[in-house]
Amino acid sequence: DLFGNEATFVTSDPVNVIYAFPIVTLSFVSQFNVISVQSALVNPTKERTKTVMNSSILICFILTFVFGVAGYLVNYDGTKGNILLNFDESDKFVNMGRLGSGITLTLAMPMICLPCRESFLGFLGKYRAWREERKQKRLGEKLPLLTTDYMEQEFPLKDAPTSQNNFGHTFFSIAIILSCYGGAVSAPGISTVWSYVGSSMGFTVAFILPSACYIKLFQNEFENKNHSSKLVAAKLMLFSTILGAVVCTAQTFFFPNATSLH
Repeated sequence: DLFGNEATFVTSDPVNVIYAFPIVTLSFVSQFNVISVQSALVNPTKERTKTVMNSSILICFILTFVFGVAGYLVNYDGTKGNILLNFDESDKFVNMGRLGSGITLTLAMPMICLPCRESFLGFLGKYRAWREERKQKRLGEKLPLLTTDYMEQEFPLKDAPTSQNNFGHTFFSIAIILSCYGGAVSAPGISTVWSYVGSSMGFTVAFILPSACYIKLFQNEFENKNHSSKLVAAKLMLFSTILGAVVCTAQTFFFPNATSLH
């Protein structure tokens, strides 16, 4: 009986909710793809964009829900975060899945490492420009209005000294890969990783930053009825998501094994 007494579709333990909810928030961090999707449409009207996005979300939800329930019904509460660990190592078909998953992760690592490295090096370039500007102000020199070409030549953002040589690229690439490997090895399970990422980055990207930006943009229009209710909702979302991020991150970080999830 697939839906017998062993199946638990609604948990009674609030700790499980705090542990699993950040994983759900990860489904909201892809909103930046709306711009590229809209640009790819032949006639990118608002209604056509909404239709494409809603249809995509519905299809993804159905596929994810079906595969999630099917995976859970294999071992019920014994289901691990990485469901491949629930199968015997001698299972040839599952080993093909393990091999495919390993190849996918291996080939995807450079695509993940490259933007991370470039973002970090770009941050160093901006920090250098900021230091130079503060240095000039401390010396009491008034900077003239400079052209964009001169600023790019004088304070390059992408071509900071650390990114002008192969040693800098190699060093930061190895550092990122080793830090990822260390985090993967030390984590109790993949569900802990997803929960930690969702409670920190997921909350921040999907809820905290958008609501904070909305409040900043429309804070002077509180008297406008069209924005007053939305501003109140944005402030409530900002407060609740910050609280949720702190609680969920603390629970995942300090009590990773305090839940029945594996």
